[in-house]
Amino acid sequence: MANLFKSLGQALNPFSKSIQTAGPAGFGASPGSVLETVYPVQVRRLKQDVQKWRDALDRAENVYYPERVQLLSIYADVVLDPHLTSVLQTRKINVLGKAFKLVDSAGQENPKLTKLLQRPWFRQLCEHALDSKFYGHSLVEFATPVDGEFHRVTLINRQYVFPEAHLVRSMPGMIVGVDYANDPEYAPWILEIGSRHDLGLLLKAAPPVIWKKTVLAAWSDFTEMFGTPYRAVSGTLDGPQMDACNTMMATMGQAGYGIFPEGAKIDFIAPAPGNDKIFDTFINRINSELSKLVLGQTMTTDSGSSRSQGEVHERVADAYTKDDATWLAEWVNETLLPFLLVHGYAVAGYEFAFDDTETLSKTEQFAIVQGIMQNSGYQVSKQYLEDTFGVVLEDKPEPAIAPPLPPGKPQGPPTPTQPAKTPQAPTASLSSQISALYAHACPRCSDITWTQLRQGVQAAAGDSGKLNKLAERLIKAIHSGDLFNGTIDQPLYHYLRAHLEDAVQLGFGVADEKLRGYLLANVQKFSGFKTAAVQRAMSEKLTDAKGNIRPFAEFRADALEVNQLYNVDYLRTEYNQAIASSQMAAKWSEFDASSQIRYDTVGDNRVREEHAALDGITRPHDDPFWDDHYPPLDWNCRCSATELDSDATATPAHELPGLPEAAEGFRENVGKTGVIFGADHPYFQLPAHEARKIESQL
Repeated sequence: MANLFKSLGQALNPFSKSIQTAGPAGFGASPGSVLETVYPVQVRRLKQDVQKWRDALDRAENVYYPERVQLLSIYADVVLDPHLTSVLQTRKINVLGKAFKLVDSAGQENPKLTKLLQRPWFRQLCEHALDSKFYGHSLVEFATPVDGEFHRVTLINRQYVFPEAHLVRSMPGMIVGVDYANDPEYAPWILEIGSRHDLGLLLKAAPPVIWKKTVLAAWSDFTEMFGTPYRAVSGTLDGPQMDACNTMMATMGQAGYGIFPEGAKIDFIAPAPGNDKIFDTFINRINSELSKLVLGQTMTTDSGSSRSQGEVHERVADAYTKDDATWLAEWVNETLLPFLLVHGYAVAGYEFAFDDTETLSKTEQFAIVQGIMQNSGYQVSKQYLEDTFGVVLEDKPEPAIAPPLPPGKPQGPPTPTQPAKTPQAPTASLSSQISALYAHACPRCSDITWTQLRQGVQAAAGDSGKLNKLAERLIKAIHSGDLFNGTIDQPLYHYLRAHLEDAVQLGFGVADEKLRGYLLANVQKFSGFKTAAVQRAMSEKLTDAKGNIRPFAEFRADALEVNQLYNVDYLRTEYNQAIASSQMAAKWSEFDASSQIRYDTVGDNRVREEHAALDGITRPHDDPFWDDHYPPLDWNCRCSATELDSDATATPAHELPGLPEAAEGFRENVGKTGVIFGADHPYFQLPAHEARKIESQL
């Protein structure tokens, strides 16, 4: 049949020889490309109708001389439809976004070979392959490899391809050209995609798009005719007056108008209200049909009805994606990999596969790992956890085992000749450190009781019930072992973070976005380490003196006390600190660089003695004094700073030595550093590897 087409072409095209030897009109083709043999032809976009589509289909399906040029011209026009473009692209990216790998017969991935296909040319090739489902048969040509690798693949314009005769034609419509399947110069670099008789999905999409364009044009005419009211001028007018009225009406906008003799009857027949909706309804129906044709459903592209219906439609979309991925993988394995093997790629014994595990989110993969470890009795390898979740795991310390007593040595309380060793005093717990830091920082600075603090923080949070639910959930997770060591509880972290971010926004009322960003970043990090501290404090209550897991009810009671202490009592002080520091940072950002700055206390009987000693100290804005004496200087500090004129009298430098220092953790200027909670805060006092784990989860 192919030879018959070629012979027919020679007979019907007496100028074929001169065309073939005249040289290309220019495509910018690479040297040696089959595109050097073709002549460019301007794409003609004409108004389409269904009759033209039927005629084009008849030509494409002609038994003796199938010709798709007219049909492809219609395709070029219909793909300009925005909705059709969207659903076609959606169907493609659902597959193009999937991870893939090259695996051996045992299913093991070869990362080096996989990386060879993680190139722009391969993605472009896959896109051309998926396009063949819409356009039908497609032909691609590879450029000569560079350093043993392909770098470019080109789609040969389908109008030049005569697949039934495996020809790349010199011009569309001719039956002369290059035999791309057998020509030794070009065949080694060309691949076919799809059946030679396939006309693609756009064959079915073309009529609805043509109808849609017709309706859009009618709607445009309707809007032009009835969108703006007509105007009428009537009266006894002579010729010059009518001309003057005509000129006046013509300059009063584009709405239609008429000039009528007095007494003439004029009827304006307007359509009934709502008649224009018929256009919108029709267009929506066409869009719906196009979505069903390409995606199999509508609710992943448009608003749907119920959630259950949406889930059904999503499953249909997933089925389409799976089928496309399977088809593409089969084409790569059966056509592309043998082609690559011929051109020096070491892919023998390997096959292409999509990595469906990568479609699972990290949360879903984590849940699977948890289920395996908790319910099956199997352990997951450390290497897998590090590779999958991108974390660095430290080896668990071996538990200390007491050496056995010598034979016959009595066990029990020590004898008088064997006095018991006095146990060393344990290091102060984190809770006691925080309590000492917050509650006793300045007993005279505030008369707020712990009960008032609890009420205040709950009111500020706006929903104490939310905190209670978060606490109950965390307690259950810790008791059941659902939280891996080093993993922070994300819901609690986001609750604390939002709470302290609100405090920053409340205190920082200026437009310095850079400084605001530093403050927010600091409280975000602080919230993560605070969450980890809460979990550690609760975990300390998990076991009894013998190391056994305590009953849930007992553990819950103690864990709720931890929640009250950290997430209510401590949080109130931290919230106040965030507000005060943000306020002072905002002030500093507005001070003039040439001004004098004065330290001010509130002046009442609750001011700390060390802060009272600083009251009235005045130093230039750029003086190092403000690097470590800018308020707040301690927890619950109410001091402030005032900007003075540049000629204000400064405190002599010789009076500065001997002035009280700020409390530990407050010896920096928050307006310069953007740090509210310093690195020496107890929450941050962790080994480096544990700190890195926490930071990686924020």
